[in-house]
Amino acid sequence: MGFKMINILTKFRENMDIPINQIWNFIALRTADTPKQRYSLHAAHVIMVGLDAHSIAELTKKKGYDTELLPSLFTYREILWQPNVFEKPQLCMPAIRIFKAFCEEKAAEYDQDKGKTYEIYSGLLKGLAENCVRALKDLEKKRQPVSIHKVLKELRKRSFPIIKFFIDHPQNRNDYYHEAVNRLNYAIKISITEFNSRFTEFEEPFWRVENEKQILKSETRAPQKKPVTEEDTLDEEKAIF
Repeated sequence: MGFKMINILTKFRENMDIPINQIWNFIALRTADTPKQRYSLHAAHVIMVGLDAHSIAELTKKKGYDTELLPSLFTYREILWQPNVFEKPQLCMPAIRIFKAFCEEKAAEYDQDKGKTYEIYSGLLKGLAENCVRALKDLEKKRQPVSIHKVLKELRKRSFPIIKFFIDHPQNRNDYYHEAVNRLNYAIKISITEFNSRFTEFEEPFWRVENEKQILKSETRAPQKKPVTEEDTLDEEKAIF
């Protein structure tokens, strides 16, 4: 008695959320009869849409990725992991401004190149820069030390999924990767012990994989969305690239 292999990519689910560092194994399982799929990257408030298997596979190649980016972006960026040693808002604002400028500069560099891979890097860096803008605005309004705790907690929580993407990037040097992981674990410990964060507040980035037929069906049935006001975006904005 024979049996037929069931393709888990087509039979079990119409769409899936895949952990950042498992997407390449998932793509490798694709077969000729796998339905055409769309991919998107979700890192907290930043969503990168319009991706395909080829552009994601390109991330495994050395072309275009700066291995010095991870330590510059996180490992040596103390504002993202050190305990709060600032008694006044003015004292931590320069570090946030420098971080914002770095992210904007690197994003501009990636904008000069064509391709979805570069768009991913640029979009995520712009998301970090937006986090800095948000933090700076909050610090300018609040003057008590307890408020600095709140602002830094929010900055780190919103930045965590983006930083985690770069930590899990397949082209990282091993020594940079392990340094960053150690620093990240320390940052989470500080957030929990000093800023009263919960471990569940740290969202993992992920890839969303959707079969195109399912997407088209959803788009056809989707109701009209109400206009988004400026007040809405301040409450819970999504940066879609």
